[in-house]
Amino acid sequence: MSPSTHVDTLRDSPAPRALRRVLAPLLAIAMLAPVATRSFADDKAACGAAYASAQELKDKGQFSAAREQIAVCTRSSCKDWVIADCTRWLEEIERKQPSVVLVAETTRGESVDIVKVTDASGRVLSTALTGRALNVDPGQYALTFTSRDGRTSTVSRLVAEGQKDVTIKAVFPAKEDTKPTLAKLSVVAGASDAIAIDRASAGVGRFDGNVTPGSHTLRVTGAGKKPYETSFEVTAGAARTIEVKLEPDNGGGVPTWVWIAGGAVIAGGLVAGGYFLFKPADAAGSHPSGGLGTAFLPLARGVSF
Repeated sequence: MSPSTHVDTLRDSPAPRALRRVLAPLLAIAMLAPVATRSFADDKAACGAAYASAQELKDKGQFSAAREQIAVCTRSSCKDWVIADCTRWLEEIERKQPSVVLVAETTRGESVDIVKVTDASGRVLSTALTGRALNVDPGQYALTFTSRDGRTSTVSRLVAEGQKDVTIKAVFPAKEDTKPTLAKLSVVAGASDAIAIDRASAGVGRFDGNVTPGSHTLRVTGAGKKPYETSFEVTAGAARTIEVKLEPDNGGGVPTWVWIAGGAVIAGGLVAGGYFLFKPADAAGSHPSGGLGTAFLPLARGVSF
């Protein structure tokens, strides 16, 4: 029998096969021992870190984050005294942590389908309103409710430590309450023309904005142009555009200087008339003596009547 044949015979003999069956589990245990040692060490370190973090977060009033750490430091792999402290802290958090119930309604009391509720930082607190209490940390909240049709409503509320089942309600306008309450107005005038609406300045050249429904007055003025003024009415939700082109002021009518001069003449006439009207009567004197005669005056040459 050759050496190789002898080796094959030993390998296939019943004794080595039985030996391999005994050694295989031991070998597997030996190979897994370092992994188990590392896992135990890591778990021990996690217990210690979670223990310290849970205590710090609890004292700061960050109860939700503290709960996450307590879930780690209460594992069975942690030391008994660590588990005992973490369990006691959890009971304290249960008493102090407030809770809220989120509600959304219309002005008529109808429920609103909400797809998410976020806080001021954008963190999502809920993706649907279930009517169940939600644990939160104490503090001031500004919660934005977003409805399925894209509308939003923000509610501010202070939630104190120890408060339970605090209702935070968002109110949305009912369908009939969403009718527009203003009208859109556009006024187009010359580039340098002044626009006034209801006697208040509204800009130069153009105005685009919202006005209340009802009657209004529009006045447009410009240098060297005739002013324009009109009244108009608008209804809620309507849009109206008014175009104004001022006419040049060519000085038609009686010039100002005529009125000034005429006023001076009239005033002068009134003064003169007043003088003769209210002039004191002359004192009575003696009648002239003598007779009536005819006097001939020489005519100036070149003058005819």
